[in-house]
Amino acid sequence: VAAPGAFNGPNRDDGDLNYAQGSLTAALTKLNTQVTGNWGDWNFKLGALGYFDPRNAYKDEFHPDTFYQPAQTEMAKSARNQGGKSWVLTDALVNRVFKIYDHDFSFTGGWQHIRWGESTLVALNSVAEINAPDQRLLYQPGTQISEIFRPTPAVLLGTALHDNVNLDLLYMFGWDPAQVAQGGTFYGAFDVYTRDGSKRSEEHTSELQS
Repeated sequence: VAAPGAFNGPNRDDGDLNYAQGSLTAALTKLNTQVTGNWGDWNFKLGALGYFDPRNAYKDEFHPDTFYQPAQTEMAKSARNQGGKSWVLTDALVNRVFKIYDHDFSFTGGWQHIRWGESTLVALNSVAEINAPDQRLLYQPGTQISEIFRPTPAVLLGTALHDNVNLDLLYMFGWDPAQVAQGGTFYGAFDVYTRDGSKRSEEHTSELQS
């Protein structure tokens, strides 16, 4: 078969079709910044990460089959934004250490990263459920492994019960699922399922009904 694309995977090959062999797949500029400070016994941290990639922010999709569509169409807005320009909150928390009955307690509240019993180098398919990974950041050039985990709004109270024995109490106010690369982007695993979510499906349905 001489047709381009995956012979046995037509619903997961748009990432390859949209980028010619040997072409540039990323031209990334990224800013990762943090602000820390304290007020009395309280410490605070606020961090954010933003990026711009002109190679993907204005990307079009390529279609080898032009029977029902032109050879090139504008990529879905959500895919362009995800691959080309966006920002994410990395931290927004307050922390304080205090004593109760001669025990030191640490209180942390806000959007934070909590790693329990799992290597920080394990990003995808791990048992670390508190901070879900962001796949779009995982494959960006120059990404640090600590950047890909999404912060979770929670309250954490910890203390040492004995030597090498610690107790942590955690209450989560919410949870964000893993962020999957959009279909059509270079690392998008599935062309249909992750492309523009339900919004695109609803628009397509209304067009068929009209």
